[in-house]
Amino acid sequence: MQRPPVERLLRAHQPADPDETADHQTILRIFAETDPTVDLFDKTTVAPGHVTASALVTDPRRTHVLLIHHPALGLWIQPGGHTDPSDADPAAAAARELREETGLEAPAARCLGLLDVAVHAVPDGIKGQPAHLHLDLRFAFEASRDAPLAGEAHTPAAWVPLDTLATHHTDDSVRAAARRLQHLPR
Repeated sequence: MQRPPVERLLRAHQPADPDETADHQTILRIFAETDPTVDLFDKTTVAPGHVTASALVTDPRRTHVLLIHHPALGLWIQPGGHTDPSDADPAAAAARELREETGLEAPAARCLGLLDVAVHAVPDGIKGQPAHLHLDLRFAFEASRDAPLAGEAHTPAAWVPLDTLATHHTDDSVRAAARRLQHLPR
């Protein structure tokens, strides 16, 4: 994956609120200030961090979001993770992570484009790495809730009604992104 197309994608993106604006500016600053020889897409790059890609999946009626239970964090979050050298771009990385973690793939899951960006502080010791940042590019996907789920055995997946997300064991970043899904055109 190359920096220039990802930077163009980021520059074209319009953040939805002040929190996302701050994360968007942080990611753009990191891209601008990090030596071009540093691979920001390599999961071993921990200073300051690396790009990740996620899939926020909603049903066609925009009433549910598909979440996975992250074993290391103990939270229900969107499918996603590190980019791989074989990924053509962040959207392809999000689609691959979605397939790996839930079994959903095209044509059952259709990418609707970049939904939002978020910066996550990863605590020291997760997956054996020191504390670092995940610069997460989160893509919207649409899929039928009838599509079979068959992801990783250790990563449960579930469709969560958006009107119950406030009480679900997740975080504010996921809640904010899920709210944005409701405003996507059908």
